[in-house]
Amino acid sequence: MASDPTERKTDWTDETQRLDRPLDQEETAREVHDRTVMLEPEAVHDYGQTARADDRTLPEDEPTYGYDPEHERYQGQRGRWGTGVLIILALIALIAGILVGGLLTRPAQAPTGDEVVSRATLEEQQAQTAERDAQIAELQGRLDQIQQDRDTAGSGQEAALEERRAALDERQVALDERQEALDTREQALNEREQAADSDDPLPDVELPDVELPDVDLPDIGLPTEETRNLLERAVDQIREFFD
Repeated sequence: MASDPTERKTDWTDETQRLDRPLDQEETAREVHDRTVMLEPEAVHDYGQTARADDRTLPEDEPTYGYDPEHERYQGQRGRWGTGVLIILALIALIAGILVGGLLTRPAQAPTGDEVVSRATLEEQQAQTAERDAQIAELQGRLDQIQQDRDTAGSGQEAALEERRAALDERQVALDERQEALDTREQALNEREQAADSDDPLPDVELPDVELPDVDLPDIGLPTEETRNLLERAVDQIREFFD
């Protein structure tokens, strides 16, 4: 049983002797703890080491209070560091929340003069770029249209050239026939002259009638004045753009 507190206050020598004696099997760890707190409060955290130094052991079936036989330390120390870590983490989270809230609620700063000038310059450059893109798109459309017209005119010219070649071939055939008729006529004239020199009557020479065919040469579709002017304007605009 624990001693009377009044007796501890008046008789320290007797209490010290009781603390130094071997641990009784019937004395609980609670009584040892109470006596240790009264005689040497700073030794509470080192209770296990004090018990080992005094060669004191607790029975295996004795309920422990404030002492952990497995870890040989005072049970009151458990959870102290965990609680401290939780408190520190809570403080860090609170400070971080305050900082983040301050950043989010900070009013937006008005743009400075340099920023206003830079923004205006940027908008002007963007407008110029958009205008240049529009001009390029317009020129590209004109070039596409000119190319399409040239392709169409080229196909028409090719067909006209084919027709003209066919007409020229027909005319060449007619010329060959005429040349052959002329040769026949010349031969007949020669025969007549030979007959004139003799006493024989002149032979009846039938001169062939040669008729040249009327060949209509088609228009090959040469560029008109309007087309040439359009091409020249497009070339001038392209040169101005790249200059």
